[in-house]
Amino acid sequence: PLNNQSGGYLSCTDAVFYAPLTNEAGGIISSSGLDLDGGTLINNGVLSPGGDYQAILEIEDNLTAGSTSSVLFHLRGPVPAGTGYDHDQIIVNGHATLDGSLDVNLVTGYTPAAGDTLQIMIFGSRTGTFASENRPALNTGLAWNVAYSDTDIKLEVLSTSPVTWHGGGNGLSWTDPLNWDSVGFPGAEEDAVLPVLAEPYVVEVDDSVTVNSVRLSEDLTIRFAIGGTTPGSGIDQYRQLIVNDGITLGDSTLEVVLTNDFSPSLGDSFTLMTHGSRSGAFAEEILPTLPPGLSWHLNYEGHHHYSATNIILKVVPMPTVVWDGGGDGISWSDVD
Repeated sequence: PLNNQSGGYLSCTDAVFYAPLTNEAGGIISSSGLDLDGGTLINNGVLSPGGDYQAILEIEDNLTAGSTSSVLFHLRGPVPAGTGYDHDQIIVNGHATLDGSLDVNLVTGYTPAAGDTLQIMIFGSRTGTFASENRPALNTGLAWNVAYSDTDIKLEVLSTSPVTWHGGGNGLSWTDPLNWDSVGFPGAEEDAVLPVLAEPYVVEVDDSVTVNSVRLSEDLTIRFAIGGTTPGSGIDQYRQLIVNDGITLGDSTLEVVLTNDFSPSLGDSFTLMTHGSRSGAFAEEILPTLPPGLSWHLNYEGHHHYSATNIILKVVPMPTVVWDGGGDGISWSDVD
């Protein structure tokens, strides 16, 4: 095994060591390529692709980042190194085990903007996450998000301001970014606002989407397409609005349309919305006609505004006797 000792600085390009390599606490490795002949790079010090310059560090084998380690990335733009306004990237062809610190520096000339996504690590597989994150300050209204997957890590620049609908695109589709006052339609970390506008309007949830929170208004009709009994994006599925935090229905209107020649059956159930909490209810429901003997029932699960619940549309038997209050308006036994 090879060691880069505390205080040591190892700089190399496309190096082949034919042995495992340990970067001890206090040591620095700056490289754009390491082949350890099937071994593991154990980092307990600082690992920085390219040093002060943007580079792609490809590790042919495995990486273990220990609790004292720092993995340092320099960012000059939202694309990987070698393509102009670029950033550091580490590619681990084997397995990455993560701990320690993720450290990020901005290079002069780059001002991150909402919607920027920087893929800083790629790996064959991963266990663990960085224990701490040191990231540069962003302009007001922006926040960093570190997004982990099984095969990569992305740095995302998110807007912390609500994303508000104005309908300046096609005026209908939730997923048309030009209908919102941001660089795209609202995502899982963002708050969506559909305000009162000059005229009543319709917004169609044309794909299953996730937001942090949503606030609807009385001017809005929110439309869901149902093409089948499972949620998703296919033509034979139905659309969902998933709200991680709270939803304010604001006396808005719910509209449902059937697509794909779909005909609902008794017992079908459609979870149109999931949410962490709910305020208010729909003022009106515009629902398609069902076959004889069937009726729609809109179920607001939970009894308190803070309940984590669903809004579910169900197909139930048509009631044989329906209350209309045309008698004395109060007595169960008044047949009128």
